[in-house]
Amino acid sequence: MEPCQPPVEWTARGGDLGRCGGTAYEPGPIPPIVRCRGAPPHSSVRRRREDAFAGSALDLFTGWAAAETDVAVLTEVLVALGEHSDPRAEAALLPHAGHPDARVRRAVAQGLSALSSPPAFSGDARTALLGLMADPDAVVRKTACRVVAEGREHDPVFADAMAAVLDDTDRLVQLAAVHGLALHDDERCVAAARLLGPPQRGSLEEEGYFDAVWRYEWRRDGR
Repeated sequence: MEPCQPPVEWTARGGDLGRCGGTAYEPGPIPPIVRCRGAPPHSSVRRRREDAFAGSALDLFTGWAAAETDVAVLTEVLVALGEHSDPRAEAALLPHAGHPDARVRRAVAQGLSALSSPPAFSGDARTALLGLMADPDAVVRKTACRVVAEGREHDPVFADAMAAVLDDTDRLVQLAAVHGLALHDDERCVAAARLLGPPQRGSLEEEGYFDAVWRYEWRRDGR
């Protein structure tokens, strides 16, 4: 099998900033390197996620996300965008919140976590996260719950949204909501945790969720 070589235009336009001396990225066609024979779809993305030139990488990913049609590649691009706490990253993530593939929607939810520092979530991000908390896919719902839970914006709207999924059909979604209510100092986490019972033996994830409730009770009681 012949080795996959990036086209000249891709290298010159910012795909290899090291070889180009760190010159500014100029948007161009989406690089076909990710579909070359013998290269896994995500390999090119992951290499560029490690690029030291974060600004140029962000320019690359925003344009790439808008044009990519391959679900596996798009998911990786959105994951990379989620590592940038920048309004441009959010603007590139949000259009995919209603994507038909759950992997893409999960990447959007997870990516919004990097943007939860003051001034917290934007109005569009809040709307997207509230919608993703009611997503048909359980993993997407859990991810959105965790992002809201661990964000710095303790808004009653978010607390009520987490309380609304306490009766979810998926136990881990329920526990993510309990975890979030505890982090938001919401008393509803205590009764919900009791109803769900102790963590399943050997599940570190469940133990972490219940631990947040125990910590909340310590804070509440001033221990």
